[in-house]
Amino acid sequence: MMPEALDVIKVHLVKFIGDPGTRLLNPGTLIKRLMSKTNLSSIDIQQALLHLSKAGIITGINVRGIPVKKVGWTDISLHPVSDSRKLVEGIIDEVTDDQYIRDVFVKHHKYFNGLNEHDTVILLKSLLAIKESEDTHIHDRYIFSARQLLGSSKVLNNMSRLVKDLEISLPQDKANYYILTAGKADASQVLFVENPRVFSYLRQYAQKYDTLIISSYGYGLTLENFSEKINNNFIIACPSDNESQADLKTIITKPSVIYWGDLDKTGLAIFESLQKSINQLKLSSIYVEMLNDVVSCGHPYHRIFEKDGQKDIQYKLPISSRVIEYCFNRALDQEMYCEDRYLLRIFKPLENFE
Repeated sequence: MMPEALDVIKVHLVKFIGDPGTRLLNPGTLIKRLMSKTNLSSIDIQQALLHLSKAGIITGINVRGIPVKKVGWTDISLHPVSDSRKLVEGIIDEVTDDQYIRDVFVKHHKYFNGLNEHDTVILLKSLLAIKESEDTHIHDRYIFSARQLLGSSKVLNNMSRLVKDLEISLPQDKANYYILTAGKADASQVLFVENPRVFSYLRQYAQKYDTLIISSYGYGLTLENFSEKINNNFIIACPSDNESQADLKTIITKPSVIYWGDLDKTGLAIFESLQKSINQLKLSSIYVEMLNDVVSCGHPYHRIFEKDGQKDIQYKLPISSRVIEYCFNRALDQEMYCEDRYLLRIFKPLENFE
């Protein structure tokens, strides 16, 4: 066994166990998890686990290096303290002497990873000031966040678990949201389009295919959260072609509502999110072409294609579960099909998928 392999295994055990170092790991799945994360062989992993066990560092390993009981540190002091935890623990006396608040801040130290002491102190003190304030509910949460937390409109939302544990009542999200449309307000069908450039290409064909095309732009509103926002907030339709403004809540009840996005994990997640509130929603029939092309023409989920952050999820709709079998390892962007020869399929719902 190479020394590097031992170091790699220790790093991933630290990640799996997590702070504060008391979690015990399932012996039945540990080797498989380590193989997935490290690309080491099961033999190398067993040798590393056996070495750590003989050194008195971890428990639950038998003489062959196989986990047989819950695996954890023999002593919690063996769990390394992260830089972010050291940061918060090092400044907490300057912020508060309330033990509950101190414990909450330390618990959520990872939010402050990479920040310096000065900015972290300001954030912690500002959060305490917000907790003691009684008028947070009267502000827009993004405006309120920017005014209170280092000029950032997003940070209050991005620390949601910490905010919840501090029992801070977030301001209601009262903002208007805007969505671009193309086509007549009384069109016979609706087409949701994931990407802005595709919307720009298709808008010239909206009237020809008697379709209202919908696409979201800007921070806070996406097609993935469209259903939630239209139920709980006021979304304003902004026609891009001088047509009359559509009543979105009414038009999405049309019998024919279609979705077309990238052939990838996120695209399917958007489809499922929309389908929760738009039960009649169907995929565009252009997906037949995309499924036929993805193996030979598609790209992997790599950072240069901006796909590396897409997560594996459990899809609930049968059609999504079938489509993901084609695009689990490779993807296709919908821009590839911005050609006139594909228009008939784009504007037609997928009725049957064989």
